[in-house]
Amino acid sequence: MKLPYLAAFLLCLATAIAAQKPPDTAREYTEAHRAELVRQFSELLSIPNIAADQANLKRNADVLLEGLRKRGIDSRLLSLPGAPSVVFGKIDVPGAQHTIVFYAHYDGQPVTPSEWDGGSPFTPIVREVNGEQRIYARSAGDDKAAIFAQLTAFDALKAAGIPLRANLRFVWEGEEEAESPHLEQILNANRDLVHGDVWLVCDGPVDQSGEQTVVFGARGDAHLEITIYGPHH
Repeated sequence: MKLPYLAAFLLCLATAIAAQKPPDTAREYTEAHRAELVRQFSELLSIPNIAADQANLKRNADVLLEGLRKRGIDSRLLSLPGAPSVVFGKIDVPGAQHTIVFYAHYDGQPVTPSEWDGGSPFTPIVREVNGEQRIYARSAGDDKAAIFAQLTAFDALKAAGIPLRANLRFVWEGEEEAESPHLEQILNANRDLVHGDVWLVCDGPVDQSGEQTVVFGARGDAHLEITIYGPHH
């Protein structure tokens, strides 16, 4: 994860939910708290999060739940038997007319530790690349970065005294890398909790230009099975 990207993400979130336009607030906050933010993010990245590892996925969910609660955010785990919990948080703002739902996932792709460049995938390290600091670990980008940026954005707004103008919901799942087999069922069972005017899906590919992008109108995935017939050799 590039550390400057975190500041940009904070700016995006702040602009979306606050009346002020704080172009410097997010950057100032991340610079002032850079060392502590790196430490906190590294602690989160150090918890293994392979999609098939139920025990460690629970550790991740519990840590994220505590992170919401210590910020005074009403939160809980949305669970089904045999499935990783969805970590859910909500903030209701008096007089707000709209609700924004932030989606991300805390599970990660499988990894072979012996093939990881630079040590363990769950021992984060900071490297200097082209004059920028980057954190290397499993899920440092996909997708714990989004979760940590959301929490830090909330902290930055609170520290700056910028009031929220919309209700917020946080939906963080633990099996996206396993194709989210239980997500639909969990969301349907908690429809009133997770309903919002817009969902911001904080996950996706990096544009080839390297520029930060926002894609509108995500409709989900289409899965096809193709059978090809040809000559037998």
